[in-house]
Amino acid sequence: MTRWHKQETHTGSLDHPLAPDANVPLEATLAAAYARLDAFQPDAYARTRNTLNGHVSGLSPYITHGLLGLDDVLRVVNARHPLPMQHKFVYELGWRAYFRHVWLHRGAEILHDLHAGPLPVAAYQSIAEPHLLPWQANFAHCVAAPELFPPVQKPCVSFSRWWREASAGFACASDLLASRA
Repeated sequence: MTRWHKQETHTGSLDHPLAPDANVPLEATLAAAYARLDAFQPDAYARTRNTLNGHVSGLSPYITHGLLGLDDVLRVVNARHPLPMQHKFVYELGWRAYFRHVWLHRGAEILHDLHAGPLPVAAYQSIAEPHLLPWQANFAHCVAAPELFPPVQKPCVSFSRWWREASAGFACASDLLASRA
């Protein structure tokens, strides 16, 4: 059973220029995606992303729904702001690639726990709840996308192990991008 911690949902604006506002829908166009990408400041992101008014990229919906690929994002950001491989933003792109890696290896099983959570079971929502059932259908199969990182053929049990293999030999994002050319 996969679990999500039950939390209150924030419904207002955080008064930050890139913070998503629940009252303003994101524009689902490539131009809007690239506008967010052009406005992104990776060093501000690395310093403040976990603070209430921190700098966020606002790119997640565009990446999740396929308007931008991870390689596109890194190429554009790195052209304006050369990044080392250990930069927090490159690492976060790595998390997205790792999720896809696990999904490719586990398929629909990605929706089930690998181990018990830190809280009692009652503190989590179950994937069996009716409002989540339509959402689950999208996770039955993962379509392989162009890889940003070199493929790691074996299933990795942790992000840190996957990251060591996927980022080995690259000192900076430019090296990674050059290896894909």
